[in-house]
Amino acid sequence: MKEFETQQGGVPTGDVELNAALKRGIQKFDVLNSWLHENEIHFSDLHIEEGNEVAVRTSRGYGPFSVLFEGMSYPDILTEKWEKLDFIGLISQYRSSLLSGSGLVGDSLSFPSAQRVLFERIQEGGGALDFPIATEKARYRVNMYYYGGRQKLGIAARRLNTEVPAFDSLSLPEPLKHVCTKQKGLVLVTGPTGSGKSTTLAAMLDFINANQNKHIISIEDPIEYVHHSKKSVMTQREVGVDADSFESGVVAAMRQDPDVILVGEIRDRETAEAALSAANTGHLVFSTLHTNSAEMTCNRIMGFFTSDDENRILDLLSSNLLCTTAQVLAPRADGEGKVMICELMLQNDEVRSDIFSRNFKGLENAILSGKDMGMMLLNAQLEEFVHRGVITRDTALSLTTNEADMRFRLSAE
Repeated sequence: MKEFETQQGGVPTGDVELNAALKRGIQKFDVLNSWLHENEIHFSDLHIEEGNEVAVRTSRGYGPFSVLFEGMSYPDILTEKWEKLDFIGLISQYRSSLLSGSGLVGDSLSFPSAQRVLFERIQEGGGALDFPIATEKARYRVNMYYYGGRQKLGIAARRLNTEVPAFDSLSLPEPLKHVCTKQKGLVLVTGPTGSGKSTTLAAMLDFINANQNKHIISIEDPIEYVHHSKKSVMTQREVGVDADSFESGVVAAMRQDPDVILVGEIRDRETAEAALSAANTGHLVFSTLHTNSAEMTCNRIMGFFTSDDENRILDLLSSNLLCTTAQVLAPRADGEGKVMICELMLQNDEVRSDIFSRNFKGLENAILSGKDMGMMLLNAQLEEFVHRGVITRDTALSLTTNEADMRFRLSAE
C-alpha cells in the first residue's frame, strides 16, 4: 500500500479548513440528488471518479453531467471535479463505520489516516468495496474502488427503488404466482446485472407477504427494497451488518423459524449448499445467479461442487428446484423505457429426470414440451415481442443466447 503526502493535491491541514473541505463532498452528492429528483430525471446509476465530474445513466442516455444535461439550468457545483477529500467526506457522512479508527470518527481529524484506512478497507475487499448509502432522496447500492495504480478513488452507485412493486404491475409470468404458494423448494431468478432480478424477487415476496401468513427472512447485500409486514412477518437482514455472509445468514435463519428465505445471491459452494439444504428441509427458498438459461443455471450450481459431491447435489437439485427464470430487460421500440422478457422453467417429471441424469442440454426440450404448464423459451418470447412491435429485431438479436435460432425465427415471419 502506497502512502500519501499530507499536503499533496492541496489537502488542507487545519481542523476548520479540513472540516469545510469534507463537507464539500457531502454537499456535491446532496445537491446532485436534489437536482435530479426535482427535475424528475429518471436515472439508474451515478459514476463518480476522482478528477472527473459526475456521469449519470438515465433513460435518455449516459454521459458526463455537463454533456447529458446541456442546455438545462443547474448549480455549478454539479460539474465540479471530485477530489479525494470529497469521497472521504461522503463516506464520513453516510458510512462512517468504514473510517473507524482513522481519527475522522473520533476526537481528532487526520486526513492521511482516514485515507489510509479507507484504502485498506478497499484492499481487504479485493480492490472494491460494496455498501449501501441512504439519503433523504434515494437509496443506493455503492461499489467503491481504487484505480490508477491505487492512487485514485471511484464510485459506481446504483439507485435502488424504494417502492416495492406489486406483482401484477411487472407483467411477470402468471405461473410465478403459483410458485409463490409452494411450501418448499428452490426458486432461482437469473440474468445479467441490471436485468431486474431484485425487482422480480421483491414482487414475489410482496405477493406472499400480502396473501399468506408466513415468516419471511431475507439475507441481502445490501437490502434494496424495504418490505413492511402485511399478512406475513418480514425480517430483512443485511450482509456485513446483520450477518457475516449469505451462508452464515442462511444457517442462522434456519434457527429463526422461517417459512420463506431469500438469499440475495448464490456466490459460492457454501451458500449453494445452505440454500439447497434449506429447501430440502421444508422451506421455500429464493435466490439469484448471473446466468442466462436453465442449462447455464444448473451448470453453475454443479460447478460449485467437486465430483465427489455430484450424485448428492444432483439428487438435491432435481428434487428441490421448483423454478428458474432467466430474464433480460429489453429497450422498447417506442423508446418508452424497458420491458422484462424471460425464459421460464418449472418443475415436472421431465425436468427432474434431465437434472438428475445431468442432461442439462435436454432442459430446452423439456421447456418446449412444458408449454401448456406455462414454460417458455427466451427466444420464443423475444420473437413474440418483435411480432407485437414491442421491441425491434436488432434488440432481439442482441439479447438472445442462441443467435442462429433467433435469426431463423425472425426470417420465418
